Amino acid sequence: MRDAKYRYEESLKSPLSDELVNTCLLRPVAGQITRILYPTRITPNGVTAASLLARTALASDS
Repeated sequence: MRDAKYRYEESLKSPLSDELVNTCLLRPVAGQITRILYPTRITPNGVTAASLLARTALASDS
């Protein structure tokens, strides 16, 4: 079992180099997804593959 936990504060860069949208929207959403997927066996590459499949499916419907 892994002992590491995602900590939002530790993921932040310096306020001068991080954009507002990234700090206020993208990082909190990514943190929630990380908390959900971290205890599973899903890898980052698996998340990327699933997003590509979802985008392809949505694009083919248009």
